[in-house]
Amino acid sequence: MSTWIAEACRGGARLEYACAAVGLSARTLQRWRQGGAIQGDARRRAHRAPEAVRTPANRLSAPEQAEILAVANQAEFAHLSPHQIVPALADQG
Repeated sequence: MSTWIAEACRGGARLEYACAAVGLSARTLQRWRQGGAIQGDARRRAHRAPEAVRTPANRLSAPEQAEILAVANQAEFAHLSPHQIVPALADQG
């Protein structure tokens, strides 16, 4: 993505517009390029020991996730957002 943005800028595009075309802010690209090269992901979660990564207590189980997807993909709900599906289901009981 960075290469495409650089190519667009060499072709005369402004950095802000080139970044916006790929859904990225110019500031994010600037942070990535600090030090003259694209930096890796500096978030710490990837470097934690597996036992240090906790699963939230309210996480949905795989069957619950499957049920939610099945309901959301039904023909009557397929065109609605979750914010519309939940009240519709509540109205149905």
